[in-house]
Amino acid sequence: MLQETMKTVEDAEAKAAATVAAAKEAGAALVADAQKQGEAIISDAGNQAKTGKATADDAARAAEEKLIAQSMKDAETEIEALKQTATAKESEAVKMIISELV
Repeated sequence: MLQETMKTVEDAEAKAAATVAAAKEAGAALVADAQKQGEAIISDAGNQAKTGKATADDAARAAEEKLIAQSMKDAETEIEALKQTATAKESEAVKMIISELV
């Protein structure tokens, strides 16, 4: 009976050792999987940040080009108005000179 008890204890110890070894392997596999998932998440976040920055840069460039185009249009309008004013003033000046001479 003592031998049976010792055999049962030895079997239990062997099973416990096997269970501990299996748990260590499973734990190591879980840690490795979690690490891979974490690296993938970090990589994806970096890629999304790069894509977001590129999109923001494109939007900023488009807005800049739009502002430049509007500024050029406004400048051309102002130049045309100044030319018309200069033409009108030139005509006035000629009339004044003629009236002074006559």
